[in-house]
Amino acid sequence: MIVSIVGATGFIGTWLAERLHREQGCALKLVVRSCDRLPHTWREAKDVTIYEADVATAGLRLKHWLVDSDVVYHLAGSPGVWFSYQNPIADARISVLGTVNLLEALRASGHGKIVLLSTCRVYSNLYDADEDTPTEPTSPYAAGKLAAESYTQLYGRRFGLRWTILRPSWVYGPRMVKNPIYDLALGFLDRRPVRLSISADSALDFIHVRDVVEALVRASGMSWDNLIVNVSSAQSVPLREVLAMMHRKFGYVVEVEHVSNNILSARVINDLARRLGWWPIVPLEQGIGETVEALRMDPARPQNL
Repeated sequence: MIVSIVGATGFIGTWLAERLHREQGCALKLVVRSCDRLPHTWREAKDVTIYEADVATAGLRLKHWLVDSDVVYHLAGSPGVWFSYQNPIADARISVLGTVNLLEALRASGHGKIVLLSTCRVYSNLYDADEDTPTEPTSPYAAGKLAAESYTQLYGRRFGLRWTILRPSWVYGPRMVKNPIYDLALGFLDRRPVRLSISADSALDFIHVRDVVEALVRASGMSWDNLIVNVSSAQSVPLREVLAMMHRKFGYVVEVEHVSNNILSARVINDLARRLGWWPIVPLEQGIGETVEALRMDPARPQNL
């Protein structure tokens, strides 16, 4: 099986590439913006081809790269909501123009399926949100993802392209960046105040990256074709509970500062994914422990800003 991953150097992309190549023996085509972020082991790996390009400007060059791919995973995107407010044009360029370029390449090649990684943030109400909940983006990031979804479905209707769209909740785990769990872990490791972008009274639906990768792998199957599927824990966990988990792990507390008093409450329903044979496996406290240890061992871990 030949699989292409667009955005292979990102948080989720690195995990997916490892799973598909090392555990399932897939031949990989990795489309990356810069090879500098790729480990040398990937550059020398058997059955791995690397293409360096900006997906927003690559155009039909993508057609020649992806022509024999059975599945194309579209994971390229901006780092998150915070980035989209600071750089809305860059966010739209990646999410929207990049998606259209990729869809055009797949249409021209006449082969393969696209699996698009979107976000639960497209929903108008994040509490008890299922796939039928109305969409109403509240950030440039979510607006770009919803536009990418619309284009993907359009190409499915108009050109018969096979597709699946996944809407994950708050993804966390080793190699993550900019997430409340990440911010808290950095603060505890460095014993200094943590600045949260939302109120500590918020409660979010956290899902481990390995569980998301499992959903991505399953989404390549025909039973997932032409479906939008939530990928979540379906549990609303207060940030104060996450803080308590950190306290138990480290044995001390740190001060928490709020950049915003905005209170988010999220619980994303995953019944459809469960009917398709997927469910979350990694317990939150175990996943937090893995994330903390990965950051502890990272000599280049950033400062908590």
